[in-house]
Amino acid sequence: MATPPAGLSRRQIDRLGDRLRAGVTLEDRDILDTYRDAFFGVLLLVTFDLGRLGIGESDGGRVKRPESVIAKLQRDSRIRLSRMQDIAGCRLVANDKAEQDEIYARLQEDFDIYRAYDIRESPHSGYRAVHVVVRRDDKFVEVQVRTRNQRRWAILSEQATAYDSAVKYGGGDTAIRQALDALSDSLWAYDLAGETPPPDVADAVEALIARMR
Repeated sequence: MATPPAGLSRRQIDRLGDRLRAGVTLEDRDILDTYRDAFFGVLLLVTFDLGRLGIGESDGGRVKRPESVIAKLQRDSRIRLSRMQDIAGCRLVANDKAEQDEIYARLQEDFDIYRAYDIRESPHSGYRAVHVVVRRDDKFVEVQVRTRNQRRWAILSEQATAYDSAVKYGGGDTAIRQALDALSDSLWAYDLAGETPPPDVADAVEALIARMR
């Protein structure tokens, strides 16, 4: 088993996570930054392999910001920092559900997979996608695969979240929450049917987001 980055044992990494839950010191923030830096190279390798396979359309990649790592640790006491699966992540976009299914299967065939899960029929606060957690050099990279409709929904959800952070976790203003849920269901129905939604399908959500500004 490979040694964890920055010369830290898994126990030390998890203890760092426990300390970050309780409060952030400058020293621990620096250690977290060093730990995060070790994921950039692995993310680059996975992104290169995805490009070489020629599956889906790349929608970018990122290493999670320190603030996001800390917030996730503080939201859920069960998460161990050494096993956090989405510190590094990238996205692929499929034209439709059929292509999304093909990419999902291909990823599981061609990569060392730690976990794969499908949250299309049972979405999280309206969010639909398939996720594959790739293991590379004893680190995790989460690959999210969305259809174009799911990507459109996610962009609108993020726009609403910028004005009300509770929206991302199923809370926030009732009207925007219900509108996002309804849009998610509608776009998924179009994905299942293999049809293109009408241009005005997101008008209600966009109008509510405009009022939030």
